[in-house]
Amino acid sequence: MISRLRVEPLLFFFLCSWCSAPAQITIQDGSSQTTQSSPANAPTTEYPSSVNLEFDMTPQEAAHLLASVDEVIAFDSKFTGLPVHGHVDRQITSRDELKKLASERKQDPDAAERVQRSTAVLQKFGFVPHDFNLETFAVESTISQLAGYYDPRVKTMYLMNWLPANQQLPVMAHELDHALQDQNFELQKWIKTDDAAANGPTGGDASEQQAARRAVVEGQATAVMIEYMLSPQGKSLTQLPVLSPDVFESFIERSSNLQTSQSAPFMLRQEMNFPYVYGLVFVHEVLRRAGKEQAFSGVFKRPPESTRQIMEPNTYLTHEKLPPLPLPSLQEMLGKDYEKIESGSIGEFDCLNLIKQFASRNKQRRFRPIGVATTSMQPNAQRQNRGANLRTARVRT
Repeated sequence: MISRLRVEPLLFFFLCSWCSAPAQITIQDGSSQTTQSSPANAPTTEYPSSVNLEFDMTPQEAAHLLASVDEVIAFDSKFTGLPVHGHVDRQITSRDELKKLASERKQDPDAAERVQRSTAVLQKFGFVPHDFNLETFAVESTISQLAGYYDPRVKTMYLMNWLPANQQLPVMAHELDHALQDQNFELQKWIKTDDAAANGPTGGDASEQQAARRAVVEGQATAVMIEYMLSPQGKSLTQLPVLSPDVFESFIERSSNLQTSQSAPFMLRQEMNFPYVYGLVFVHEVLRRAGKEQAFSGVFKRPPESTRQIMEPNTYLTHEKLPPLPLPSLQEMLGKDYEKIESGSIGEFDCLNLIKQFASRNKQRRFRPIGVATTSMQPNAQRQNRGANLRTARVRT
């Protein structure tokens, strides 16, 4: 939506992993189940649902963890069919080094401008309180929640020296799938690709397309992580029935021990969860119906174009095409006294969140999404008070 054009990339920029210590996943009687305890048929390796912040990794443990990168990426490659094209650099990092990285990213002037604009739009729509600090939230979330990440800019897998290996291995499986994606499809370039032909239904805006691509990236990696957690049981993600986004969203909320995430405004929680929850459901459905090659390399070669295609995989699998939604020239309509400060598009996921946050339950049940293109304008004379002077125009199909 209009806020996603800035907010979702910012959260993606700061938050590099799913949750710091995923709870165990088991399959019983053909159904999926999540648990915080060890069932009778639990795998040999246990993945605790709590984080031990007092853990101090020894040099021997660090060396063993670094060596496990090769084993885990080989597992990922076998499951996804994405070949390993080279060595993945790996490094143990500390909490202080992570804080330094977050601080450096805060100093990026472009990021600061995006934070300012995002906050103004979120406040105007009533999604966050007027005293909410988006930048502080993003940095605190990064430092508190991160349990390992792959950085495509330097082609390096970073592991944490304050977490035991059994808490990092599932996250490593997730993040090393990003390394495979990067080696095979140039991850950063692929995510940012602006395909004009795909953006017609959103009035030429790329935010829906990029949100869909992030859901592919994180959905695949989350699928690989679940496969890694199930493998000691001799089970596979392919054995799971149709997945429900609501079930996995609830699972993330329960298994996360991060107060900043749990207490975040509704819209931010939804934006943070979307690529993982709906991305996982999308990848799993494509995997079930079209096979492994299409679910992994195939969706990179023919990526989904909108959150609608992520949320309703059948529209992707059947090659649904929506008519273009032209955006009117608001500058011409409003005149020179207004300045455009932000623009974006509202897709199916945004409509769902608007209904969830502001509509009654009866209206939520009757909800059918429609496309909306939006632009925010403000008077030139009041540029300094952006949060209080946004003007929004909507065009509906």
